[in-house]
Amino acid sequence: MDYLTLKKHVAELAGQLADRPLLVRAVDSGGRSFALRLKRKNGDWSDLVINLDSPDQGLRLTENAVELDRNSALVRTINRLLVDSRLASIELAGSEAEGSFDRVVCLHFVVIDSFFGNRSDYYLFCELTGRIADVFICDADHKILDRLSRTSNNLIGAIYRLPESMPLLNPFATTSDNLNRIFAAPAEEWKNRIGALSPILQAELSFRMQQCNGQNT
Repeated sequence: MDYLTLKKHVAELAGQLADRPLLVRAVDSGGRSFALRLKRKNGDWSDLVINLDSPDQGLRLTENAVELDRNSALVRTINRLLVDSRLASIELAGSEAEGSFDRVVCLHFVVIDSFFGNRSDYYLFCELTGRIADVFICDADHKILDRLSRTSNNLIGAIYRLPESMPLLNPFATTSDNLNRIFAAPAEEWKNRIGALSPILQAELSFRMQQCNGQNT
């Protein structure tokens, strides 16, 4: 899933989950996927499936996720720490203003101790980055408590960091002169200079520019 599609999808999920549902439990769903079983404020139930396997990598809301008999270490950690928590928010983890266009989704959970009333905050960082995708559960300071795979450089016990990349130009907030300078370079260089540019979008822009140049000659 490219960045712009993921951004739109996360915004839709945030609207659908605005009632801050209760996390009842997590279950493994086969492959590199698991589901968060959510109780809605109106009494209904939903499963938020987090899938790292292609071609359906991403997050989706359903009512009947597959449930396996066994659970991964990450799912067991989620059940130990997040049962009866509220899903407070879901959003992209990066900041476009800082030139970050990472395909990472952050889920924020709030746990209120039923006896003492103490609050604990936890975060699930879902790196939907193709072959090296991963999911991390972190505490309030973003210290990694567990992870699903072993494919990235973030280690258990360390502070979670977004995938390292050079800051990219925000195409939604820059000038036409900056865009013209970038698109004057070879197409294979665009992805290293401008954010939110998927291979499909790059190919489409390159094709349209070639057509325009052909009409102007």
